[in-house]
Amino acid sequence: MTFPLPKWLILFLIAIACPQAATAAEPAGGPTLIVLFDSSGSMWGPLPGGQQPKYAAARDALLNALPALHLNARTGLVTFGRGCSSIDVVLPPDIRPQDRTIAPLNALNPRGKGPLGQALLRAAEQIEPDRRASLIVIHDGPDNCRQDSCAIARRIAASHPGMPIHLVSLGLDEAAAGAVACIAEETGGKIFPVGSLSDIQPMIDQAVKLAMTGPVPVPSPVSRREAQQAERGRSAHPNIPADGPPHLLVSATLGKSTVVDKPVHWRILRSGEDTTPVLDILDSRFAVPLPAGTYIVEAALGRSQVRQAVEVAERGPTEITVAFNAGIARVTTRMGTDPAVKLPVLVNVAALNDASADTALKPVLVIPSPSSEFVLPAGKYRITAESGLGRASRDVTIEAGQVEPVTLDLNVGQLQLRAVSSAGERLTGDLTYFLSVDDPGAPGGRREVMRTSASDPVLELPAGTYYVKVQSGHYQKYDQIAVGAGSVVQRSIILDAARLRVRANVSLDGRSEAFPIVYRVYSLGPYAREVAMSWDRAPDFTLPPGRYRVVAEIGVRNVEASEEIELAPGAEASIELTARAAQLQMQLAQGISTTSAHRFWEIRTEAGKVVWRTSHLSPSALLAPGRYEVRCELRDRTLQDTVELAAGQTLTARLGGE
Repeated sequence: MTFPLPKWLILFLIAIACPQAATAAEPAGGPTLIVLFDSSGSMWGPLPGGQQPKYAAARDALLNALPALHLNARTGLVTFGRGCSSIDVVLPPDIRPQDRTIAPLNALNPRGKGPLGQALLRAAEQIEPDRRASLIVIHDGPDNCRQDSCAIARRIAASHPGMPIHLVSLGLDEAAAGAVACIAEETGGKIFPVGSLSDIQPMIDQAVKLAMTGPVPVPSPVSRREAQQAERGRSAHPNIPADGPPHLLVSATLGKSTVVDKPVHWRILRSGEDTTPVLDILDSRFAVPLPAGTYIVEAALGRSQVRQAVEVAERGPTEITVAFNAGIARVTTRMGTDPAVKLPVLVNVAALNDASADTALKPVLVIPSPSSEFVLPAGKYRITAESGLGRASRDVTIEAGQVEPVTLDLNVGQLQLRAVSSAGERLTGDLTYFLSVDDPGAPGGRREVMRTSASDPVLELPAGTYYVKVQSGHYQKYDQIAVGAGSVVQRSIILDAARLRVRANVSLDGRSEAFPIVYRVYSLGPYAREVAMSWDRAPDFTLPPGRYRVVAEIGVRNVEASEEIELAPGAEASIELTARAAQLQMQLAQGISTTSAHRFWEIRTEAGKVVWRTSHLSPSALLAPGRYEVRCELRDRTLQDTVELAAGQTLTARLGGE
């Protein structure tokens, strides 16, 4: 039997001829960076300093930070959330435009728990040996799927020495921060704490910069062993004489006869020594010189593994063919009738348990590719393709040595949304898109299927009709859009919202003071109603065009100032409300016992309406001009007095005096 020289041997001979180049060069391409993005439900919450969801703020900051990467940097994206078994390698590391690395996050819909520990392991599996690499985890909490993140970090540090894991931690309290600190400590990474919305951009910028300037790792022991084995294999020849030196010739099949032409991960160990392999390579078949003796051959192809003993003869070739009890699932996904339409797809393969095929299935692999070929151990599987909200599944039986074609019709289209002003200008920030579909069983007959705060959402959706609501502040705009299978629909939604800035002030004896204010906005159309409210001192309202009455309730709220205003589409208006008020300070007269803390003050209008009650010892109230009755209940008696307040006046009422 004739064997060609294996690829690893050819590469080694080149390295021997050019030793300086072999030792100085890093693997092809620049450094590798994989971003692990938390997509658990808590990422919908805001950070202090703004209302933007944490996941949206982090996504936007990443989009700004990644273009500063090394031109040849390889970037990848892993998301974890939706449950403890939901970890998606959305984009394996590769050289690509950096905005494409972040693009899948535009369709993110955070929910469920966050399996941080397992996500770290999955991301580390994507890193090639001896490549300068870093992981950046953007998250808002520790693992909540009962995994020991510290132990996992130690495993990664041992298998990938020199690969730091940096943490961008969003709004973690002291206990949560302490639970994840070990991840950075074990791997030589750094923690970037984010306490407010304004911190998120500089923290992500620093993390990305640090990831790109880390040291080149020292080659791992396995790589050095491979070089040593290549040294011994230089004398191997495809035609090995029967009386020549002992050699082991290795090949593989699927089932009994289907020859494997794919790379197989081979490990050869001396019998009884299961820790240090004498050979660890990736090839379809190879020949290697080995001293006579008993060896263990381990082979891994896809999700199938084989372990087999072999006795290498004293002279000549010893041939072994490893048979994998496995077959191939050849998966093709279709969006619609047009095969040219390509949309992002995740293919999920899960082993079916005969006893409970309908229960939640744990995936054995997830691949972001619309057409994939999987080597799987013989058995039953459920293969699922997902593109955005589109999903299609099929149960298949894989037989050893057979190829099973699997075609999944997703019937998905892409919806590209953007918001523009009445003048056609693109709008970003403070926008949330809601998508709903008809559902007779849901309240109101519609069921929400997705929401996102992406500036320009790109969504993969099952073919159908969708109701889109765009919300900005108190303004909402609705649209109805049909999405066909395999189609790309672009829709600009015109937002004719108006912005209204409001401020109120009170002048007392020529000075202005800050009092509690509640602003209420009432529509003055045929269905007059309150449409907005704010406790801010100078709020900024986003409202539909129309006529409104703005009311400021100040102090104990019997002080009011109001104004009506007409808002045109796209207008920016501001109003300042000036209130007529007086300040009343209440005290007990000298000589009244103050040893008791029991005091209950009450202020009534001349008509007997109670406008304020308090148990403060010496309270102060802002009131509208007019006549009031002031009462103070003590343990043993009730004191009262009548006061007349004029606009701008500050008056002290002392109860209990003559």
